[in-house]
Amino acid sequence: MRDGLQQLKELSEDVNTPKKVWRDKPNTQVSGIGPNAQPFRPRNALAPLPTSHQPYVLEKLYPRPPLNCYYYLENGHSLTRCSYLEEDIDKRIVSRQGLNFLYPNVERVPSEGTKSPKYLVREFNKEKKEISKKTIENPLERTED
Repeated sequence: MRDGLQQLKELSEDVNTPKKVWRDKPNTQVSGIGPNAQPFRPRNALAPLPTSHQPYVLEKLYPRPPLNCYYYLENGHSLTRCSYLEEDIDKRIVSRQGLNFLYPNVERVPSEGTKSPKYLVREFNKEKKEISKKTIENPLERTED
């Protein structure tokens, strides 16, 4: 019994006494990892990102395709930043549904051709204006399509 009490006293003294910490020597054995341990990287991993996250450095490492505007068919801006599309939507000569563009009569603008949807929408609008001018000048004369 005395041996047990004596051991408890020694343990309580060990816990209460401050330990000397060696600050000149770094701790290399953190939770069982050795000093030569490397972080896990799969074999097909990309090159590590540079420490400076400046855009020109990232563009050199990971080149991106240019932004395409599907309405104007030009590079340099995306569909959400297209001023021509915003103008035409404000004028109500086109509407947008996802990546599809619609004429005012809710007919889908064809986008598979070589002409841009912007060109097709404006041509449709010109034809519509010409037809409306003809009907205003001669309301009794019918145009056949």
